[in-house]
Amino acid sequence: PTRRSSDLVQNWTMLDFQSALSEVTQNRDFEKGKIALAKASCLKCHRVGEEGGRVGPDLTQVGNRFDARALLESIIEPSKVIDEKYRQTSYVLVNGKVLTGRPVGVSAKQITLETDPNRGLSEIVNRADIEESVISQISPMPAKLTNVLTREEILDLIAYLKFHKQD
Repeated sequence: PTRRSSDLVQNWTMLDFQSALSEVTQNRDFEKGKIALAKASCLKCHRVGEEGGRVGPDLTQVGNRFDARALLESIIEPSKVIDEKYRQTSYVLVNGKVLTGRPVGVSAKQITLETDPNRGLSEIVNRADIEESVISQISPMPAKLTNVLTREEILDLIAYLKFHKQD
């Protein structure tokens, strides 16, 4: 039977790649890396060149800023380091309702909360209705996205992000 793109390959950890990062070179298969980018659902939120979404950081030049280890870690452990621009906050309202999202508009009386960036949904919260707010330590980027990829696909993906120059 052929493997579907949604099939679990392995629950990958950083330890699985401890000795493999030296294999992330310019000689890897960038085309397979690009395919892996789509297969792991990266392009739903991230932009690379002219493709992908605009919810998360643009990854077009990410290889210039981070080494292979940092790139891999940000994919396998997305909550380890969260850019403040993408951090979410949970608001407990006086009526018991909890809203979680990214504050995108703040005024003296209200906070506009982006609750579903993929669908462009936001909610306005009156500051007077907020009982408590907690900054999330969990990234909005789901963990385990690479679990549908093989070891080689992950290494090709990291090499693609690290070395491939976008047109």
